[in-house]
Amino acid sequence: MWTQGLRQSDIGGLTASFASKRMAVVLDAMAGAYTHIAPRVLDSAGYAVTSLTPEVDPDYAAGNPDPSHDANLQPLIEAVIVRGADVAVAWTATGTASSLSIMPDESPGPNRLLRC
Repeated sequence: MWTQGLRQSDIGGLTASFASKRMAVVLDAMAGAYTHIAPRVLDSAGYAVTSLTPEVDPDYAAGNPDPSHDANLQPLIEAVIVRGADVAVAWTATGTASSLSIMPDESPGPNRLLRC
């Protein structure tokens, strides 16, 4: 299970960050299944959400909808930097896997992601 790699200090830091303020989240649902659902869920949970993909694209004309490919994360990385977001979330087009990066001081990148 992916959570086995988390240290207690990581969990404590995440908990404190989430509890202390309305966190800014940049979301890239890769124009897939979670495009309309994820922003509403995160907003209702109290997050300030910026969604990079406002519409579903069943043909994926914009490109490969897989956040495990580094190039696909570039728009997300740029949006986090521009908006000063706290968290970046990317879902695969089917919504079966996600990537999460917590941004206290650094921009997201493949080596900073929790792949779920």
